[in-house]
Amino acid sequence: MARSRGDFFIGIFAEKLFLATAGISFEAGLTYPAIGDIYVKRAMIKAASKIYLLADSTKIGRMSFSSLGPVELVGTLITDDGIRDEDRKRFEAEGIAVLIA
Repeated sequence: MARSRGDFFIGIFAEKLFLATAGISFEAGLTYPAIGDIYVKRAMIKAASKIYLLADSTKIGRMSFSSLGPVELVGTLITDDGIRDEDRKRFEAEGIAVLIA
């Protein structure tokens, strides 16, 4: 029987996932350009207890080709000091910690 790419992660548990994405939009969620990687990224999101999103501030407000899921999946956003104050406040209002690196 053929297995899907996401089946590889069944039974795998991760304490922390450091996830990269191409776009972050409160309307569209976390988006990514390569559909071939979506299955693996979604499976790892399901397997992780804590999700850390690594994205520079230019990704905020952008959308890419396919959705990984809503912004609320993320517990912590790690970004640069270019993040606009209103964006930081919106993430924090959603319960997402913002770390400037």
